[in-house]
Amino acid sequence: MHVAWLVGAAALLSQARSAWKGTLMVVFQPGEETAQGAQAMINDGLLKRFPTPDVVLGQHVMVGPAGTLAGSAGPITSAADSLQIRLFGRGAHGSMPQASIDPVVMAASIVLRLQTIVSREVAANGAAVVTVGVLQAGTKENVIPDEATIKLNVLGWTAQRHRMCQYRVDQPTQ
Repeated sequence: MHVAWLVGAAALLSQARSAWKGTLMVVFQPGEETAQGAQAMINDGLLKRFPTPDVVLGQHVMVGPAGTLAGSAGPITSAADSLQIRLFGRGAHGSMPQASIDPVVMAASIVLRLQTIVSREVAANGAAVVTVGVLQAGTKENVIPDEATIKLNVLGWTAQRHRMCQYRVDQPTQ
């Protein structure tokens, strides 16, 4: 979908050449959802091979009616970080929890704390999201595992809000 939208935007801008001046450079970023494509393009020399643009228009698939191209001054999407937290404990048989250091309980506590960052620490008119998308631990219902993994995503619509969320995510995990 991202590619189709960018092709469509490029076609509309090309058709409206009389409405603007300059050079249109359309850049298709690979690996956009993994946050690795832009860095790979920079490492490949994108900024050395092409002139620095006067204006950069970024786009992302958003909710809206088909055939609509919308714009806004300032940020309309967020900065995002995907994080992984690995918790190490000591496994044991489920009948002997006292012999374990339970990473499932640690993970559950951290997830509950992470869920309060936005609901209790970001002003109601502030825009931020902390999403825990993965919590993995163990493979058997009667065995306390040795480790647990939490994978999460942090979104912030301003640099300050993003840094605050990153800082708050780090606190309960240390």
